[in-house]
Amino acid sequence: MREVQVVRWPTERTRLDALRRDGVPCLIVVASGTAVPTLQRTCEDWVRAGADASEIRARLSSLRARAIRDHRPSVDEEGILRFRGSLAPLTSTEVVVVTALLEYVSTVVEREAIAARLAAANRSSSRNALDLHIMRLRKKLRPLGLSIETVHGRGYVLGAIKGRGGVPSAPGQGVPRPSAPRDGTAAS
Repeated sequence: MREVQVVRWPTERTRLDALRRDGVPCLIVVASGTAVPTLQRTCEDWVRAGADASEIRARLSSLRARAIRDHRPSVDEEGILRFRGSLAPLTSTEVVVVTALLEYVSTVVEREAIAARLAAANRSSSRNALDLHIMRLRKKLRPLGLSIETVHGRGYVLGAIKGRGGVPSAPGQGVPRPSAPRDGTAAS
């Protein structure tokens, strides 16, 4: 997890943009007489320049706690996926799929295991339906810095996209790439 950065607004606007892209938690110190910027992530907060030191410490502490909580992807009771300070609302069907993948971040989860969970939740679990759920989730998760990779003939892997400020669940682990099938055919 990265340390909370203190950014002066509006003089360090470019730096704030870069920190946001990298998923770094930020305390924005807003200059007197300047409009407060829109907070874009849960790991952002702001104070006015000249704020009391105890208020700044309290906000930094709160941001650190949120950053720790958001370090791993998680789905809350409202069906909101949280990762690195970003949010994505999920449908009830998507919650079932993502919850299965979250139990084994950076590890292959078999298609059959996900389909069984969908069926148990009275959701469509056919091969085509699962493919459609995965396709929609990929589009929804990419802006958060998460990806779902297909491991041909086995299942799916949820992981952080490298170079997007995301770090896989364990140090040194990346999202495994699908290997070529042993029979020499192309992977889909």
